[in-house]
Amino acid sequence: MAAAIKSIQGDLEIHSVFISSSDQIAPVDRVLLAVKSQDTEAAARSLAPFMGRKTAVLSLQNGVDNTDKIARLWGGDRSLAGIAYIAARVSAPGVIEHSGGGRIVLGSLHAGGQENARTVHSILARAKI
Repeated sequence: MAAAIKSIQGDLEIHSVFISSSDQIAPVDRVLLAVKSQDTEAAARSLAPFMGRKTAVLSLQNGVDNTDKIARLWGGDRSLAGIAYIAARVSAPGVIEHSGGGRIVLGSLHAGGQENARTVHSILARAKI
């Protein structure tokens, strides 16, 4: 399946696996969690089917304690905090309109998560994100 990004920097199409049910995929290596703060705990709990022994979760959310909520469920070494500097919106199912910015700052709040932070940074850098 594909998703489209319409951008002032050039359009692109992303080919990936998109799922609508957790029974459609086995545990994953990385999870990107981007929900409203009030939904953090419920969303983090709903990750259970995706979580392997070493799965890391990157939270790209506003709020000061979201990563702590995730860490209580999945461990501090697997919980990463981040912020995205971007102006974008979903204009239609599978279509994102990017109108400005494009920087992610991330890290671990726990010493044991530094390796996960470096790995996620490397993945995003190779993808030019």
